[in-house]
This record gives sequence, C-alpha cells and structure tokens, in this order.
Amino acid sequence: MTATILLAAASCLMITNPDQRAYCKALESGRQTDCTAIADYALRTRCKAELGGEPANCYTISDTEQRALCLAKAK
Repeated sequence: MTATILLAAASCLMITNPDQRAYCKALESGRQTDCTAIADYALRTRCKAELGGEPANCYTISDTEQRALCLAKAK
C-alpha cells in the first residue's frame, strides 16, 4: 500500500505542466482545497467537482469541451 502511494506521488512530481501536476496531486490527496493550486479555471473547477464539489459550477466553464468533461467527471 505505501509503495503504491509513493509511486503515485512520484508520478505526479514527474509531470512538467504545473497545473496538471497540481491536478494530479489534488486527486491523489482527495482534498478539494488542493485544487486551488491550479491556475487554469476550467481544470480547477473540474478538479473541485470531481472531488465532491458542486457539479453546477461546471456550467461556469465557457469552453464546451471542458464543460462537458467537468460534468462527466463530477461526482
């Protein structure tokens, strides 16, 4: 179990895009508060929705593809 967690953490650190890395780390931790490190609005909103936030917030994303992805991943 611990080795799996360490491997996941290491894989997030290997992501070069800062927003994608923060998204990975937030999903890994399971905490919505970690989504605030994401600068990209659509990805930050999707991150929060995916971790149990209000799915209706996905409708504030202007890009139709990003909005659909957010709604699909919302819990």
